[in-house]
Amino acid sequence: MAICVRKNCTTSVWGKNKERSKRLCKRHYAAYVQNRIAKEAKALSVCYYCGLSLAKMRNKKYCCKAHRQLGSRKILGKIITDIIGFSYWGHIQHHIKRSPIELASINGVHDITGLYQLYQCKTKHQRSYVLALEQWGVSKEKLKIKPIPLLRLEICHFYPVNSGGENTPDNVIIAPLRINRMLKDTIPYQGRLFPGLKALRKKMPLNGSLYDGLVARFGKKVVDEELSSIGKLKHFHGNYAKQPEFGGMHHEFPLLMLLISELLRLGHHDIVKFLQAIRRDYESLLPVYVELVSIIMFYAILTGDRDRFLMRFMRIHRWFDDTALSTRHPFRAWGRDNYERCMYLLLRRYLRLFFGSAIESPREIVDLYNSFFSLQVVDVGELGEIVSFSYFKGRQSKVNTFFIIPEYVLDTLPRSGDVFGIGSTLS
Repeated sequence: MAICVRKNCTTSVWGKNKERSKRLCKRHYAAYVQNRIAKEAKALSVCYYCGLSLAKMRNKKYCCKAHRQLGSRKILGKIITDIIGFSYWGHIQHHIKRSPIELASINGVHDITGLYQLYQCKTKHQRSYVLALEQWGVSKEKLKIKPIPLLRLEICHFYPVNSGGENTPDNVIIAPLRINRMLKDTIPYQGRLFPGLKALRKKMPLNGSLYDGLVARFGKKVVDEELSSIGKLKHFHGNYAKQPEFGGMHHEFPLLMLLISELLRLGHHDIVKFLQAIRRDYESLLPVYVELVSIIMFYAILTGDRDRFLMRFMRIHRWFDDTALSTRHPFRAWGRDNYERCMYLLLRRYLRLFFGSAIESPREIVDLYNSFFSLQVVDVGELGEIVSFSYFKGRQSKVNTFFIIPEYVLDTLPRSGDVFGIGSTLS
């Protein structure tokens, strides 16, 4: 008599013709029938919400998270479902769970919407692009492409969230990723400028999803109304190429414009006034120096101006440019050349201190600036000038800009005043 073909089974095959045709014992034939019924049911299964076939998915009831939420009536409204399904929501939830006080790190649902809108703003400043699939050497069926940010940015907390900082728009700034990673979770200097905000409430655990936690704390109606104010979102499905578009460092000043935008949002109009004056005076002649000021200032802001760059920067600018002080302060008599001398020396000192780069070296300046981007945006020309690259419809163009190091940059300042609060020599 035949033996069951299943491994390690010595039971004889007998009984019905169907069992004998498969050469299975009674127990294994019953399991075979159940598996076949399950496969047929899976082949016919569809999403409970949209009717999409689930035959090639591991999901049992819904084709995706959003439709599970809609189908199970956890969330009412497609707009809110899209908001929660976006990666921005996941980033915010991650920051809240990193906090030792979790939900107590926010003041209300308006903080969540404010952070969400900051992520949307970050996306605009990043100028993301997508290379053609052929450049990756893969087919559309095998890979879902993610956008590549031209300008690498992060949402940075002034007071680190894992040290008890608030998860609120007033405690964060959109800043270059490189600088944020350099500083990691450094607590800023607790002075007058940019000390950050530390939450003082007791821990409120976040059990489950962020949406459920918000509903439990603030109520479903309040949460849904606040989230609806974000509006409709733009989706990228990762199935088409998008060429990088960038007008060039000399034309767009990406870091300066980001810095001005964030300082205006945070209410630091006095610093913005100085930055706009510097751009107005030097954008056509020395654009790379305008961007260097922005790079140093981002670092200073995230450290709470621990090394007093902002204080010195604003002091010098007031001495030379503020007409209200011109009749009673001797520094204005130094003239424009000495103003530029002070600023060059200030940049020289802090570029070396923060990034280890020498302002006298065009190559070091170019390497530093390119490190904030995913594409080459500047280079050193044959005569030592700075070449600025722009991108449009897959084509790269270049424009030469000046890079001037006057001899007096390496000299010391005259002894007629303590310009930097530490004596007249910057080294």
